[in-house]
Amino acid sequence: MSSSRTVNGLYTPYLRDCPENIEPIEATIEGQVPTWLSGCFLSNGSGGFKFGSNKYQHFFDGPALLRKFTIKNGRIVFEAKYLDTETLRQNRKHNRIIVTEFGTRGYPDPCKTIFERLENFFLMKDLFNDNDQVTFWNISDQLYAVGETPKITQIDQKNLETLKRVDLRDIISISTAAAHVHTDRDGNIFAMGNTINNYNIVRVQKSDSHPSGLDLTIVGRIPVSRPLSPSYYHSFCITERFFVFIEQPLVLSVPSLLWEHYSGGTNSRIMNWRPEFGTQIHLLNREDGSIWPIVYQSGPFAFFHTINAYEDDDHVVVDICCYRDAGILRTLTAEAMQKASSSREEAMRQAELAKSQAMRFVLPLHPGSPVDEKRKSATNLNHLKYSQSSAYFVSKYASQVNIIPEPLTTNGPVMAEMPTINYLKNGQKYRYFYALRRRQKDLLLQLMKCDTLKKRQKIWFQNDYYPSEPIFVPKPGSTEEDDGVVLSYVVSEVDEHDGFLLLLDGISFQEIGRARFRASSSHLIPQFHAIFLPDHGLQHSTDSHPPEHTHTH
Repeated sequence: MSSSRTVNGLYTPYLRDCPENIEPIEATIEGQVPTWLSGCFLSNGSGGFKFGSNKYQHFFDGPALLRKFTIKNGRIVFEAKYLDTETLRQNRKHNRIIVTEFGTRGYPDPCKTIFERLENFFLMKDLFNDNDQVTFWNISDQLYAVGETPKITQIDQKNLETLKRVDLRDIISISTAAAHVHTDRDGNIFAMGNTINNYNIVRVQKSDSHPSGLDLTIVGRIPVSRPLSPSYYHSFCITERFFVFIEQPLVLSVPSLLWEHYSGGTNSRIMNWRPEFGTQIHLLNREDGSIWPIVYQSGPFAFFHTINAYEDDDHVVVDICCYRDAGILRTLTAEAMQKASSSREEAMRQAELAKSQAMRFVLPLHPGSPVDEKRKSATNLNHLKYSQSSAYFVSKYASQVNIIPEPLTTNGPVMAEMPTINYLKNGQKYRYFYALRRRQKDLLLQLMKCDTLKKRQKIWFQNDYYPSEPIFVPKPGSTEEDDGVVLSYVVSEVDEHDGFLLLLDGISFQEIGRARFRASSSHLIPQFHAIFLPDHGLQHSTDSHPPEHTHTH
């Protein structure tokens, strides 16, 4: 390997365009593919940055492109297909950006009458679109591409064809939906969605009676602290007894939402950083949906992804990838991405805005009363000997506990982002997680394995190559948490047609193989999130373990 990276930027490969679907390409295997590894590695993310002469203005805006690696008998085949959305159809029809995205304002559809446009405004039909390019929901034998809206799209795992579109608002009264879900040990799927005054935990099940094919039930509600400024959330946590929701001070301004909708603006303008709100962590009892009587308060931080949470000796431990503020959002505009790609100095400046750190919060469940002589406010309520996190009563109130986190990693550019674990350990005490990080000297994106007990990391990198979210696949029958394979979709930063699927040993974090391919007619773009579906199909197992899944978020 060369000693340094030869290109600039933080997200430069995302500025590429994939003009068409990529037909199946059999990859060239370098190294080995474990004989037990058999199934599909699916990833979701943006497929381009323009239509005609119109360019998208934000990292989150491009059309959904589904990538698939089929792994069987030591062979690996790659293909990619655009999600067949109404958004994509409209943009292609007019060869320009008709549909407004998170950070890009669309042009009015010239085929719509003024009355149709007024109807869309008053009914708020255009508030969300169906460009589901973030991740997947795996519900029984149904696979859905999802974004951060109530509109989700069912796809066929075998050929990546779009099957049908579902608007969750037709099933249940929620106005938004988080991208990430959780699967418990019994195969139940849990999501989150907002109503005006509540953050809601929603159980999602397959339905043979509802036209959508799904049944949604609210199983818990958390009151919104400030209804005009609800917290933004991309993920949450689950333990054996609790749902864990983090109410962060990165908020959505409802007045701004209404104004942007009225004026034809974008949702990126409604996100505000309000550090004076601080951060609150709420626990909901999974058995009856009741709110735990203690509110856990922390200093302000922003986050997208939780890592894991679990219960231990009358405490709840919550691990999160934390940003000190919302500066990361300023690095995700197209203008910022282009500036960073052309200037090392600008890239380094933006990297300071994108600094993050894996942090551990410990929440004592029964801390006693602050008026007890033995429980003075200066007494640390965290009794877990392996954690340096601390918790203290807030003044005289037993219902409020201030928590100070313990760092699990150093602080660095996108340190510990896109974290995943062995999902068999989701909601349970665990030791390892896998994530992305950047090398400080030149901002090269790397893969990391973090040992949360010893606070040590193992790193994989290759100069001028850009990995994506690492996915851990456990070895069948193994008793060790990290015995398995870590998969990551990697693209070249200098050759837009060059990429490979990387296979790392879960224990040593050393490369055991790669499936290399060239897409001669298309440019390769990194993914957002991915899943691995084993050959035994989409149906979740119902034994004592959760299904093989991908996200801890």
